[in-house]
Amino acid sequence: MKPDHGGKVLSIIDKENKKLDDVIEFSASTNPLNIDLKKIIKESIDKIKYYPDDTYTKLKSSISVFHDLVIPHENITVGTGSIEIIKNFSHAVLNKGDKILIFQPTFMEYEYFGKIFGAEPIFVGYNRLIKELNHEFLNTDKFTWFTNLIDLRKNDIKAVFLCNPNNPTGTLIYKDKVKAILDVCNKEGCYLFIDEAFIELSRPEESLVEDAIREERLFVLRSLTKCFSIPGLRVGYGIGSRSLIEKIEDVRIPWNVGCIESEVASYLLKSGKPFLEESRRFILSEREWLEKELSGLGLNVIKSDSNFLMINIEPLDLRSSELTEILAEKGIIVRDCSTFRCTGDSYIRVAIRSRKDNIRLIDCIKEVISGIKIEERK
Repeated sequence: MKPDHGGKVLSIIDKENKKLDDVIEFSASTNPLNIDLKKIIKESIDKIKYYPDDTYTKLKSSISVFHDLVIPHENITVGTGSIEIIKNFSHAVLNKGDKILIFQPTFMEYEYFGKIFGAEPIFVGYNRLIKELNHEFLNTDKFTWFTNLIDLRKNDIKAVFLCNPNNPTGTLIYKDKVKAILDVCNKEGCYLFIDEAFIELSRPEESLVEDAIREERLFVLRSLTKCFSIPGLRVGYGIGSRSLIEKIEDVRIPWNVGCIESEVASYLLKSGKPFLEESRRFILSEREWLEKELSGLGLNVIKSDSNFLMINIEPLDLRSSELTEILAEKGIIVRDCSTFRCTGDSYIRVAIRSRKDNIRLIDCIKEVISGIKIEERK
C-alpha cells in the first residue's frame, strides 16, 4: 500500500469544486515564504524542445555553489524530488532479505521502497533513539549505546534511515550526535541514509553534506520542495561517496529532471541563500507564536525545530480524522497523522504559515472547541 501524504489541496478543490482561495494549506510542510519564479520559468520555456543534459552539469555545479563546497559531480545524484532519490538509493543498495532500521514515526517512503526491493523493516521508537542518544553523551563508550536499541550485526542491518529534522515531529538531532550514529554504522558495516529535506528551514549548519563526500557508507538526501516551496516542480538531490553514487546512477532513469525544473533549481541554489535566511527568521518567530497559541487552547504541542508542528489533540476528545474533516469543512487543510506508524489517532501536523493564516487556524480550532462545549451542555 502506498504511503499517505499531505499536500492534497489540488485534489480537494477539484473534488469539492472549490477555488484555491477557499482553502488554506497547512498539510504540506513547505516554506511559508515564496520567491517569484515567473521570470526564470519564462526564460526556460524554449528549452522544453530539447532533452535535458543527462549529466546535469549545470545543476550539479549549482549544488556545489549552494553548499560552499567543491563537490565533484561524481558525488552527486539528482532526481524528481526526494522520493525518487529514496527509491533509487533503495534500488541500488538493498536486496531481497536485507533488513533496514527505521525510527518511527517518520516519513513512510523509507519503509515503502525498502519493501519494494525486498528488504524487511525493523522499527524502533524515535523517542527511544533520542533518549539513548542523550544517554550516550553522558558516557565514554560511544559504541555501546546503540546496542540498547538494536544489534546491527546480529540482525544484519543493511541500512539505517534517519529523517533529520524528523517528519512528523520536527525534531532535529545535532551533528555531533548524528556522527555518533554514523560511527556505529561504519563499525558495523551498514549504510546511514540521512534525509535532510527540512534542514534548510531549521539549522543548516547541522548538515552532514560535507561528511557525505568522503564517508563510504553515508548518504545525505536534500530536496528543494520544502525549503523553496516548489512542490509542483520536482527536484531533489543526494550526496554520497563516488562508489555509492555510481551504484545509484546505474539505476537512475535517463533525463529524470526536466529542463525547466533544472533551470529553476540552478537559479534557486545560486541566489536563494538570503531568502532562506529570511525564511528561518520568519519561521522561528511564527512557530513560537503558534506553539504558544495552540498550547493556550489546551493542546499538547511537540517541541519542533522545523517549519511544522505535531499536535496531540486528545484534550478535544476527537480522533485526528474527525478533526481533519471538521477543519477541512472550514477551509483549513491539516495533516492527519494517523497514517504514520506509532502515532495512533490523536495527532495532527500543521505547517507554519503567515500570521494571518495562523490566526485563522487558531480561530477555527476555537470554533471546534466551542462546538464541543455546546454539545456537552445539551
